[in-house]
Amino acid sequence: MEIINFTILVLYPDFHIAGGRVTGCDFGMSDIILAEIYHLQEKLSQTIQQNKHDLPNFCLSKHGSKDLLTLKLFLELQKSENGRELNEILESVETQLLLNNEQLLEHLMASGGIENGNWTRALELLTQIYQTDPQFLLHPVRMKIGAAVALTFAMPVLSNAERQAKKEIDPIKRYKTFTTLHSASPSPLFDMFEGLSCWHMRHVVGSWAEDEELEWARQNTAEKFKSPEMIGKATHSMVEYRSSNDEGVSIHAGPAFYNHRPQTLELWSREGGVCGVVSRFGVALCQAHGVPAMPVGQPGHCALTWYDGRQWVLGNKIRGWDQTRFHRGTQVQWGRPALFHLLMSATGDRFLETEKMRIAASFLEPPERFAFLLSQVIPACPQNYDTWRDLLGLATQTQLIGPKVTFVDVAAGKPVSVSSTPGRAGHITSTEADGAWWTGDESAWVEVDFMEPYTADHVKIQWWGYSRPARFSVYAMLQSGSSLVRTEQHQQEGEEGGNDCNKWIVLPGWVVQTRKIRIELFDGKLDPWNKTRMFGIRHVQVFSALQQETAWFQRPNWADKVLSDEIRVQLTDRSRLQNVAEDKPVRVSDTEDRAKKITSKADGAWWTCNDTAWIEIDLQNTCTINQMKIHWWGYSKADRFKVFAITPDNGHVLVRTEEHQTVIAEEGGGDKNCNRWIRLEGWDTVTNRVRIELFEGHRDPWGKNRLFGVREVVLEGAVREVARDLGRCPGDELLEVGKVGGDLLCGNVLELLSEHGLFKGASGDMTFNGACIATIADLVRKLDKKSVSASEDPSVAALTVRLAEGGAWEPKAPKSWIEIDLGGLCVVRRVDITWFGNEQASETALVVETASGNEVISCGRDICVVGKKVRITFSGNGFVVNRVKISGQEFYNKTILRDTVKRYLKDHSFVASKLIEEYLR
Repeated sequence: MEIINFTILVLYPDFHIAGGRVTGCDFGMSDIILAEIYHLQEKLSQTIQQNKHDLPNFCLSKHGSKDLLTLKLFLELQKSENGRELNEILESVETQLLLNNEQLLEHLMASGGIENGNWTRALELLTQIYQTDPQFLLHPVRMKIGAAVALTFAMPVLSNAERQAKKEIDPIKRYKTFTTLHSASPSPLFDMFEGLSCWHMRHVVGSWAEDEELEWARQNTAEKFKSPEMIGKATHSMVEYRSSNDEGVSIHAGPAFYNHRPQTLELWSREGGVCGVVSRFGVALCQAHGVPAMPVGQPGHCALTWYDGRQWVLGNKIRGWDQTRFHRGTQVQWGRPALFHLLMSATGDRFLETEKMRIAASFLEPPERFAFLLSQVIPACPQNYDTWRDLLGLATQTQLIGPKVTFVDVAAGKPVSVSSTPGRAGHITSTEADGAWWTGDESAWVEVDFMEPYTADHVKIQWWGYSRPARFSVYAMLQSGSSLVRTEQHQQEGEEGGNDCNKWIVLPGWVVQTRKIRIELFDGKLDPWNKTRMFGIRHVQVFSALQQETAWFQRPNWADKVLSDEIRVQLTDRSRLQNVAEDKPVRVSDTEDRAKKITSKADGAWWTCNDTAWIEIDLQNTCTINQMKIHWWGYSKADRFKVFAITPDNGHVLVRTEEHQTVIAEEGGGDKNCNRWIRLEGWDTVTNRVRIELFEGHRDPWGKNRLFGVREVVLEGAVREVARDLGRCPGDELLEVGKVGGDLLCGNVLELLSEHGLFKGASGDMTFNGACIATIADLVRKLDKKSVSASEDPSVAALTVRLAEGGAWEPKAPKSWIEIDLGGLCVVRRVDITWFGNEQASETALVVETASGNEVISCGRDICVVGKKVRITFSGNGFVVNRVKISGQEFYNKTILRDTVKRYLKDHSFVASKLIEEYLR
C-alpha cells in the first residue's frame, strides 16, 4: 500500500485512493495502472468540460499535454498480461523520473506505436538505458535515440547474419553505438541524423545488421555515395546481382548459396545475390550512416526506400509506391502500408498535436465529439487516419450524418455463367437450395449478372469442401471492358469462422458501379474424396448499400479501407488498356521470316535452333505496360530470360526476369508443359520497344532441333498520349503542396475522399478554413499526357517535363524555348528548372498564357497565375536542362468546402448541421 501511494503521489501529488481499493502487494493486473487510469480520467473529464470551447489550447498546454499523453500510455500498459512485472517496473525511481518527462512522453506516444503492444518491455528498456546513461534525459538527441531503441526493440530485432539461429541484436549495445557515433568529432553519421524525429530514428537503430557490420559498411562506402541523396544507390556498385554462385549453386537454395556461412554485409558484397540481398544491403548502408531506411516488397521483388532528409526515395524498384508494401519482418508502425511513410513525413508536429486533441475528444458527448473532430482535429492534420476512423465510427454509432444504411445481397437469385459444369451454376447465388458448383479443370471462372448496376460494399464467398484456389482475381465488368478490383491478397476470414472445410472469406468492396462480376480461379486444390474436383463454390454474396441522399459518405467501413489500407485510387482504369503489341513490327535474332507470328493473332509460331536468342517488339508509340504474357511453342521454353523496356531516349531498362513469371492456363494452351502461357506484372518505365533475351532453352521432342519457340507475346497496356495515370505515385511527386490563403496543407488525403464521393458539392476549389485540402496536386503528375513543344529536339525536351528523373535537353541555338500545353485552365503555383552540371542559361524568362493575355513571371518563386500554357525561353549556350517541374492546381469537377464547417453543413442540409452549428456558436 505504501509503495503504491508513493508511486502515484510522485506522479500526481493531488491523487488519493478511493475506498482503499488498492491493498496488499499480490497483484494480478497492475493495480498501479488501474489507479492511474481512474485518477487521470476523473481529472481530465472535469478539466475538459471546463475547457471544451478552447480544447486545442488546453491540449497544447503543459499540464493538459502531459496528462493526455500519460493517459494514452497507461491505456496501452493496461493491456499487459503480466501485472506483477509491470508493477515492479513502475515502482522503480528511474521509471517515475522517465514518466515525468513530457518530451520523452511525446517521443513515445507519437512515433508509431509498438506492433505487438509490448509497452511493458519498452518501459523496461527505457529504464535500462537510463541506468546505463543517466544523462540521456538531458540531451535531446540521446533522448530520441533512447526512445527509438525502446520502441523498436520492444519486439525482438533479429540479426540478418544469424537469422537462422534467431540471434537477437542487443538493444543497449545499439543505443551505445549510435550515441557514441553521434558525439564523435567528426561524427561518421550524416548531419541530417541529429534533426530526425524519433519515428525516423526507429528506421536507423532497428537495422538488421550487427554493429560490427555497420562499422564495416561505413569504412567501405565510396566517398561519392556519402550523402543522404546518394547513399541508397551505393548498393549497386558493391553487390553483384547474380542468381548462382561460383560453384553453380542457385540463390534459391538458401543458406547453401553462401556455404552456410553467416550472411554478413561483407559476405554479401563478396558473393553477391538477387534483389533481396541488393536491397537489404542498401538499407544497411543507409542505416550505418544515420539515414532511415527499410526494405519494401513489390510484386515478385524486393526493393528499398530511404529518407534523404526531404522525402522517402524508392530504390532498386520495379514498381511505384502504389504497389509497394512493407517487407516481411519489418515492424509495421501504425499498421499501415508502406506508402503511409510518405504522408507521415509531411506532418511534423501536427500529428502529435492532433493525437492529444483526439484523446481529449473522447471525453466529449457524441455530438460535441463529432463536431470537434471534424472542425478542429482533421484540419490540423488530415494525415492522422485514426481521427478519420474515430469520426466515421462515431457517425456509425450515433447516426449523426444520416439514416442507417441498409445492405442487400444483390447477387441473390441472379443468373450465373461458369466455365464448366453449367448445370450446377445456379447453386452459387441460390437463396433456397443447399448445394454447390464445382469443376475438375485446372483453371475456371464464374460470372454473376446483377441485372442492373450496383456498387459493392463487400463480397462474401463460401468455398466447397477444401477445393479452393490459392490464387484468384475478381473483375468488375464495365461497358468499356473489365477492371481488376480484388485478388487473393485482399481476402479476410469470414465471421462464420470454422475450419478449412467450406470456408468463408470476405473481400472489401469497390467504388465503381458494375452490372456483372467475374471471378477467375487458379491453382486449385484437389478434394480429398476422390471426386477430382479442383474448385468448388457454395455461395457468392455481393452486398451493396442502398444510397441515402443525406449520407455524406457511402459506407464507414469502405471509407476507412480507402483511407487506411489503400491511400490511392483503388481501381486502375482499364478501359483503354489494349494489346499494344498486336500486329506491331518484330525483330529477332534469326528466323526473321517467322518473326511477325509473335505479334499476330493468326495461328503460328517463331522458333530458333540457337543456344541464345532475342526478340524485339516495336510498339510504335510510347506506352505504359500493365502486364505481359508469353505463349511458348511446344516444350521449347526458356528457363532464363530477361525483359528490357527500351525508353524513348533508347535507354535499356531491365524490368523483368524469369523470377517474376507466373504460369497461367489459357484456352488452347495444351497441357501444363506444352504450349505453356506465362504472365509477368507490368512496369512503370515508359516504353517504346520491348526486348526479350532468351537463355537455357529446351530442345523440342519432335526432332526439329528447336531450342526456343514463341507463339505469341501480349503486352497489355495503354498508349501514353491517351493513358490515364495508372495509379502511380512517384515519391518525389506525391506530397507536393500548394499555397492558399497563406496556409500550407497536403491535400492528397481529402482529394482522395472527394474523388470517391465522400464529400458532395459543387465544382471548384476545395477549401476549408482558408486552406486548400482537395485540389492541391503537383501538375507534374499530370504532365505525362500534356503536349510539349520546343524550338529544337521536342521529343527530348518532353522528357524533361514528363519523366520524374528528367531528361537531357541541350539546345544549340543562342535563343531557345520549351512550351507546355496544360490542356485546360490551371493555377500555376511555381516553375522550377533543374540543370545538368554547373552551367545554366544566361537568361531565363517564363510566360504563362492567361485569358487576358500573356503574363511574364519569374522561375523558382511562388506565384499564382491562372493559365493554359507555360512557355520558358532561354538565352545562352552550353547549358543542359535536366527537368522542368510545374507545381499548381488543375481545375477538377470536384467538391468545395468553403469558409467554415458550419457554412458547409448548412448549405447542404446535413442532419448534423444543427448540432455542429450549436457547438461552433
